[in-house]
Amino acid sequence: MPRHLKILALLSGILLTLPFLSYSLGPAAWVALVPLLIAVWGRTFRQGLLLGLIAGAVWAYGSFYWLYLVTFPGYLVLGLYLALYPALWSAWTAQLSSRRPGWIWWAAPSAWTALEYLRAYLLSGLPWNLLGAGQVANLPLIQIADLTGIYGVGFLLVLVNTAIAAAVVYLRDRSRPGRAVPARPAGIIPAVVLLTAALLYGGRILRTEDQESSADPLEVTVIQGSIRQEDKWVPGLAPAHFRTHLELSERALAAGSDLLIWPESSLPYLLEEQPAVRERLEELAVRSGAHLLIGGDSRDETGNYNSAFLLDPAGAVRRYDKVHLVPFGEFTPLKSVFPFLSQVVPFEEDFSPGPGYEVFSLTGHLPREGPEVRIGVLICYEDIFPAAARELVRGGANLLVNITNDAWFGRTPAPFQHAAGSVFRAVENRVWLARAANTGYSSVIDPRGRIVGEVTDRSGRALFVPGWTTVPVYPARGRSFYRRYGDLFSWLCVGLALLAAAGTLPPWFRRES
Repeated sequence: MPRHLKILALLSGILLTLPFLSYSLGPAAWVALVPLLIAVWGRTFRQGLLLGLIAGAVWAYGSFYWLYLVTFPGYLVLGLYLALYPALWSAWTAQLSSRRPGWIWWAAPSAWTALEYLRAYLLSGLPWNLLGAGQVANLPLIQIADLTGIYGVGFLLVLVNTAIAAAVVYLRDRSRPGRAVPARPAGIIPAVVLLTAALLYGGRILRTEDQESSADPLEVTVIQGSIRQEDKWVPGLAPAHFRTHLELSERALAAGSDLLIWPESSLPYLLEEQPAVRERLEELAVRSGAHLLIGGDSRDETGNYNSAFLLDPAGAVRRYDKVHLVPFGEFTPLKSVFPFLSQVVPFEEDFSPGPGYEVFSLTGHLPREGPEVRIGVLICYEDIFPAAARELVRGGANLLVNITNDAWFGRTPAPFQHAAGSVFRAVENRVWLARAANTGYSSVIDPRGRIVGEVTDRSGRALFVPGWTTVPVYPARGRSFYRRYGDLFSWLCVGLALLAAAGTLPPWFRRES
């Protein structure tokens, strides 16, 4: 294979990575796939697979480089697994460009979307760093997520990339006899029309004011204790960690707050085994008149759980147990089949999944007028799964909360990559979302994906700084096409991709007449 083709694939991998290292580099995604598409145009399936694997490996190992801080073997395996998706897309696109070049403008974006949708579910799912997530700072564009979910943003990016690549190939090859040339660069007009429509739609949404004046705001506080991962579970430091969160809470309550949110696993004790700790937290809630939402582990006769506890001013305590666990982080898949796997995970006992997503009601304990406040809690990386947030909103939640601990990842882009999921969940469902992260990134997001509050120090640093922020939010039942109909757009793309695949089957696969 010519060397210049590999260089083009390498360039695509780099361009695909850049938006996930800094969202200010998001514009790179609009041309990231162009070099790869040019390289695979008219090539064989095998050549497309190899070139796509090069681009995919650069993207996977580059944008997920922080994973080596947690598990180097896992980093190597996950990078190879994620690289397979761009590789399969590239191989199929190579075949498509040879047999049905006029279809590529709609078939290639549909196939990319179908593969991303598959990645969100296969092997427990990992919809982290989806192509559209790199556009989180492009507020007008991401508003279409309330119609298509995050997948629609990725579709639009691939459509534009495909239109540019088709135009370049057309101009390059039209004067060269014997080369596979598309009849015309047909994707340009659809790309311009759909991109313009998306931006006009987003601009209109951003100019429309929320109908919030009829209700009193709910003062929501996110607490960031900034406990280093290596210190988090040191038994002798547990009282100091607890005091850190209590002191930040007291300061926030003195300024006024209705709901305080502590991060995932911020409680360094098992609440059911520490009556004095529970009494202290109940006293704080009763005295302040505020609700406390606190992340902590729990244990009972059914198993170990990663939980969220809601303490209200009446002294009641309710609990939600995390449903979507992290493979090899909270449980070991196939441990009964491959016992040696237990030796390479960073925990001794598996967590158990909770029975289902649960909505907490704050009715009757708030000094405010307005709709009933119903909270849907997403623990750890549950916020990267569109279906989880949608299920909570459809179940009545009008305020989403993400509590997480990203201290594992140090001062890397990972906490911000994670936060991008929360932004899209807010836009998709048109609800407010508050996220409290142990070491950051802690913020409050409005229904249009705007950051309206964040925990930072005086220099603007957001990671590994203790602090809190209180933001007035207006809980309201999210109303969006996506909330109502879910991944209808993604399933349409799956259908179009299958249709295109059927039309590009090799001759030996078809039955001769």
